[in-house]
Amino acid sequence: MSQSEAPEMAAKYPSWLPRPLTGGYIQKVETELYRREIQRRKHHAPGMTSTPQFTTYCSSVGLDPDNARANRYIDIYPYDKSRLLLPSGAYLNASWVKERAGGKWMVATQAPLERTAHTFLSMFLEPVTPSHSIKSPPAANRLRTIVQLTPNIEGNTAKAFQYFPKRVGEEMIWTPPNQILVPPIKVKLLQMSRPEDGGGDSSWIHSVLELSYEDDQSPKHLVRHIHYLFMQFVEACNQDTSHIDASKNPDPPIVVGCSAGVGRTGTFIALASLLRYHNLNRPINLPVQEKTDASEADWSGDPLPESPFGPLPQEIQNDLIALEVDYLRDQRPLMVQSREQLRFLYQVFPAVMQLERGGDSN
Repeated sequence: MSQSEAPEMAAKYPSWLPRPLTGGYIQKVETELYRREIQRRKHHAPGMTSTPQFTTYCSSVGLDPDNARANRYIDIYPYDKSRLLLPSGAYLNASWVKERAGGKWMVATQAPLERTAHTFLSMFLEPVTPSHSIKSPPAANRLRTIVQLTPNIEGNTAKAFQYFPKRVGEEMIWTPPNQILVPPIKVKLLQMSRPEDGGGDSSWIHSVLELSYEDDQSPKHLVRHIHYLFMQFVEACNQDTSHIDASKNPDPPIVVGCSAGVGRTGTFIALASLLRYHNLNRPINLPVQEKTDASEADWSGDPLPESPFGPLPQEIQNDLIALEVDYLRDQRPLMVQSREQLRFLYQVFPAVMQLERGGDSN
């Protein structure tokens, strides 16, 4: 690289990251984020009302014995403050999370179990809102895109349940949980596409589902299920102008899930947020969907409180990756769960920035 090229290359590298980015620096970030997460975990259970952290990190609904069977894992459940509320009152292990850098609301969720299939699908048929202060969301507030980041079976372990048919044209019907007075839900597979036609496992699968309550004559609600990820494709599906609700609800939150709804899910949302902030994940050849007079959906949500643990240490408090992960963990436990997932963000995001802006990412 010539001296004249050096400033241009530096401009393509995030100014808020140290250069060179060392393993020691990432270890410091990991250690601090882990310390804060341990503090959050101490305040999940009811009975901690004497501490200011209680109202921020309490998970009384997820810990309720009546809801235990709806949690895929015994130690992962949503905070009360950010859990997704359904009009039926049914409990779902899913959380509203807002991107810190990108500003978009998302839904982070565990993969459905067979016994939670009806509840999971109902969040697409009913109006929902990230605001707990709004008791009756606008009718246009409906979700329509799912990203599943885990196979149904991984290493001989069940990670997700197949809640829609495997063959185009077939239907499945799911009954509601006990004491939930809503009709059964019918799900029909309308389309399925995958990049490889030569056999073997596909790197991703795109399915279009038709959802409705049984015997309901209202227009069917179309939902796109994307198994694994291409972020620009996900954004394009979510902003598809051919959807019947597109004018009223141009760019709703995206539902993102893996087995527990924290590790791969948090990594996807963190990366999507950072790319959105730098305008790097907008769908190619797709105009930005602006809110117009025809828009009726309201996804504004409630303001998020400051962390009771205060700002990050000075050495990392301008690091957008560290800030993003800490922000997401304030809304759902264990987001970006593993050391490898955090390091993945530090490897991939700078590389994407340099590639998108014409640099050499090595």
